[in-house]
Amino acid sequence: MTARGRPESGVPDEKRQANARQRLVEAGHELLHDDFPPPISAINLSPALHMTERGVYQMMDRAGWEIGAVQEAVNSVHMGCRNDQ
Repeated sequence: MTARGRPESGVPDEKRQANARQRLVEAGHELLHDDFPPPISAINLSPALHMTERGVYQMMDRAGWEIGAVQEAVNSVHMGCRNDQ
C-alpha cells in the first residue's frame, strides 16, 4: 500500500491491466470447476471475486475486456486444465 493508502496507486497501467485479467480468469476458472458450473457472467463472478457486480464491471474495464473476452480467456485456460474429472 502506498503512503496515500490506495492499493496499486503507484502501479503502471499495464500491470493493473494484467492483474485484473489474471483475477478475472482465475475466478472464472474456479466457477468452471463447480459441480454444476454457472455461465461466466458479472453476476456469477462477483461472489468468486468477493465484490459487487459493479466492482466486476470496473475490473473488466480495467482489464480492457468485455464479458465475451473473459469467457474466451477462461475457456482457453480450462481447455488446458488437467483437473477435470
